[in-house]
Amino acid sequence: MQQRKVEQSFKRQYYEIIDAKDMIKEELSVGTVIFNMKSTMQLRNFQGTMHGGCIFASIDSLVCTAVYSFDQRPVNVIKQDVEYINAVPLEVELQVKVLVRKISKNFAFVETVIINDNKAPHRILCRGSTVLEFEQKAKL
Repeated sequence: MQQRKVEQSFKRQYYEIIDAKDMIKEELSVGTVIFNMKSTMQLRNFQGTMHGGCIFASIDSLVCTAVYSFDQRPVNVIKQDVEYINAVPLEVELQVKVLVRKISKNFAFVETVIINDNKAPHRILCRGSTVLEFEQKAKL
């Protein structure tokens, strides 16, 4: 009972800071999904910025959500690389652009950028690259 309460509380807190803003279909790729995300105090590290593990987990979740908006098959992340370019400040509204490059029969290839519009010279905070595998159903 206590475990379920903790899980619900975490999910509620997590989804309170993320909002899908737009979905754009493009010619050279499958499309782009734009999210707004707020970096809250619960996600901070000892330096007073957003914790790298929280950034990684956010990118992981948003990538899966973006791919699902174009293809409703369940996915598993095979490989994910994140480049931490600038520190992510707290209590700031961030924009997350998820570009779905390609969806094939078995895989999806995605690029992610976290942007802070309030900081002109240091706009790009993180950049990620993810490869996902679609779950295979057994043929009966």
